[in-house]
Amino acid sequence: MAKAAQVLAIALVLTLLAAAGLAGCGAQAASATGATGTAADVAPSDVPDTNASPMPTETADRGAGETSDGTVAAETGIGTGTGANGDAEPYCHHDCVSMRVCQDGVVKTYSNVPVPCKFWTGECTLDGPALPCQKGCRTDMGANPSFYDISLPAQNLCAEAVAKAVGSPCQGDADCLGAAQWGKYGPVNMYLACDTSATGLCVAAPPPVVADWGETCGLKGLAKYVSYTPANILPAPGCQSGLCFVQGGYTCSVGVRAGCTKACAHDWECPQGALCKSVATVLQSGNVEELLHCVPVASTPGLAPWYCRTDVL
Repeated sequence: MAKAAQVLAIALVLTLLAAAGLAGCGAQAASATGATGTAADVAPSDVPDTNASPMPTETADRGAGETSDGTVAAETGIGTGTGANGDAEPYCHHDCVSMRVCQDGVVKTYSNVPVPCKFWTGECTLDGPALPCQKGCRTDMGANPSFYDISLPAQNLCAEAVAKAVGSPCQGDADCLGAAQWGKYGPVNMYLACDTSATGLCVAAPPPVVADWGETCGLKGLAKYVSYTPANILPAPGCQSGLCFVQGGYTCSVGVRAGCTKACAHDWECPQGALCKSVATVLQSGNVEELLHCVPVASTPGLAPWYCRTDVL
């Protein structure tokens, strides 16, 4: 009987210790998410998920990173777990999602790296420097506009990137420029200029001319890109710009898409049916950097000569 009582006493102590460990992690998670008012410091849920996997996840409690007060957060929730010694701390973390968010006139880009609770400072890890907008955040996408495709330029979330229309008042060409808008089949670039000599309004302007846009780059040995979906920019002496866009995977049933392209800073610098996006670029030195280039959108009809090629394999 005495031995049985001793076993029960030990079990009770272990139960109490485990409960104390979970409570400690829960209290820390609640403290980390207790602040309110900004997208960077509000978690989608103030209640830790004690059943969550100790491995990081990217499941948002309210979907699309939306918090209870309507702001958008890069944080998607709290994950917890318990170690073998009853200590919950090693598995307590904040899950983050890769996205860009504009708030208070500044665009921030967040990485999808989970942050341990003990290192949590109120926001997810930034992926590069923040970008101040010239005219504040755009308002046509709601409060704290955001998107998950971080290959799109950060300035697309600023008010100055909102597409203008023919007849919009202007004082210079910069007042008529804006990011591409999405139509039925893909992006639609608006090419406008300011009529400063007469009306002071935006008028239609010719699109940029890229003489060898989408033409063959003169490259061979691209077979390794057949099953590789992410876009790449390769050095190409056969292109006027010296730049070749290459993409395989789901975009081609046979071969790869490969054609001459150009560097850019904004959508309106690209031909119709293309976006200015950050792409893995192989430099002449062999190093790889993420740089902005005009990228054709596969869903847009009439992108010839952007067809899938086999002569480059």
